[in-house]
Amino acid sequence: MMITRIYSPSLWKLAAISQWSFVLVWWWALLGFVLSLSTTVTEVGKGLPVSWKGGSLKYFSITILLFFFGAFRGACRIRTVALIHPDQEMALRRHRWAYVLLFPLTSSLTAYNLFASAFRSSLHWRGVHYEVESSKELRVIHHDS
Repeated sequence: MMITRIYSPSLWKLAAISQWSFVLVWWWALLGFVLSLSTTVTEVGKGLPVSWKGGSLKYFSITILLFFFGAFRGACRIRTVALIHPDQEMALRRHRWAYVLLFPLTSSLTAYNLFASAFRSSLHWRGVHYEVESSKELRVIHHDS
């Protein structure tokens, strides 16, 4: 993500906006659903912020809708990779469930990595520590020996 931020800042910004938008809405809806289930009808509206009001149906609907679209996107992604690499289709089928069901976690991890890459300019890869100043300047700090 750090390399993308340096060499393609517009792509990095697009990724950051899209991932963080999804992650924030996903976890907001899921938390809203859980909180709405954990309160009784008489407690709803007492002590809960306005964004949590509206009952479990609202949050459940948003969560299910986001999950459906994310699962569909994961299924399309695995199908696309299988089309590009037909020799790997059997191996990809074994992990199809992960692409379809684990996207909230992977999206959250991607959002975290995008956030972390905003503040990093060093990279450790294959025993070499680099300092990336810009898309035209890269310094080798040290080699692991």
